[in-house]
Amino acid sequence: MKTRHAGRKDKKKVDKVRLVLFAIAGVVIAYFVLTYNIGAAINEIMHIKLVFLLMILGAWTLFSVTKFLPWFYVMHRLQIKIPLRDSLPISLIFFGLEMVPSGVAQFLPLRELDKFKKNGRRLSFSIILSLNMTGALTLIAITLITSILVSRFVVYLIAIFVVAYLIASLLRFDIFHRFIEWVAHSLKVDKRTIGKYIHPYLKKLRDNRNLMSQKNIVTEMFLFVPTILSEALILYFILLAFSQTISFITTVFIFSFSFAVATMSFVFVAGFGPADLSMITLMLAFGVPGVIAISSLLLFRFFNTMLYIMTAYVYFYIYKFFSRNRKVIT
Repeated sequence: MKTRHAGRKDKKKVDKVRLVLFAIAGVVIAYFVLTYNIGAAINEIMHIKLVFLLMILGAWTLFSVTKFLPWFYVMHRLQIKIPLRDSLPISLIFFGLEMVPSGVAQFLPLRELDKFKKNGRRLSFSIILSLNMTGALTLIAITLITSILVSRFVVYLIAIFVVAYLIASLLRFDIFHRFIEWVAHSLKVDKRTIGKYIHPYLKKLRDNRNLMSQKNIVTEMFLFVPTILSEALILYFILLAFSQTISFITTVFIFSFSFAVATMSFVFVAGFGPADLSMITLMLAFGVPGVIAISSLLLFRFFNTMLYIMTAYVYFYIYKFFSRNRKVIT
């Protein structure tokens, strides 16, 4: 009973932090909306030429397809042999459900792995940890590189420290374990909660050293690069549709920095809040008019988040329908 009570208490603390941060983000976003007229922003979206919408849709398709590269590599490393016709939709569903509020959403499509390898779903934790962690590291690394190329911000000094620390932590598991335990003790988390949740989590990390080795982390990071660049390409085409001539490198910086900030916050789903504020602020800093900045953000969020989640759900139910008669490997 005490363990449950401690767990609920810790969850309430996280919920309070999330609520406060959401409130702050909401106030600032409301300021932007009221200042720059949301009606005018929507009007700008309605007058985009068809050719630009096709370009944006093409970039979105590229973004969706390139997500398959790191997925395929992880499946290969875990020796899960999935036919391409199954692997593609499962990967799209997996990454789409990453943006859904439920923390267990990504486990749903991974249940299908039992049909391709005995007890395949037991590898779910390894897959989620590996892909999410390396995706975040790649985002931060690209932020570092583009911030240096753009040469207008000093944030790369901070980024160097963050990237170096994260990579060092991942490659030296003992440091990573001690850091997590230190954070838990600093937050005065109940000892039983640490024993029940944190220690099993660290044990799973130790059991999956093979997938989280230096070679695999670096390889996955390289495979995530096309995804991040194609995602930034969506924003680039959107800005181009509004006659904003910002270079592609600058657009990559705006996108990667905004979502790196959201990734490091750990409490926001799909980066809502920090990513949006950072993106609007950076677009304004690079000379994009306020109305266009909000219009670009709304359109980007539709393609980057809403359309991707809706597509993932559609694929999820279609795939479950057509694969319902397949037997689980025992």
